[in-house]
Amino acid sequence: IDEHWDKDYAMDLLTQTEQMANAYIRDNLSMTPTWLDPSDEAFGTKVRSRLLPSGITGPIRLVEIANGVDFNTCCGTHVPSLGQ
Repeated sequence: IDEHWDKDYAMDLLTQTEQMANAYIRDNLSMTPTWLDPSDEAFGTKVRSRLLPSGITGPIRLVEIANGVDFNTCCGTHVPSLGQ
């Protein structure tokens, strides 16, 4: 463990993150699938994602959580809202 690691700060941050996630679930925010081409300008400014593998072309499936919580690449199955 790094001697500069602040355990109390890390635990506070973890607690805040958990509380925020639980609030989103309680608010039952919607999750909307959409498709966007990586060459589209909005992809670079709106999507939070790791780098795509080279050679990917055409639209990519994305999931958007309401209120700007997240807009990320996805290949899984999702419920329509966080509370489900």
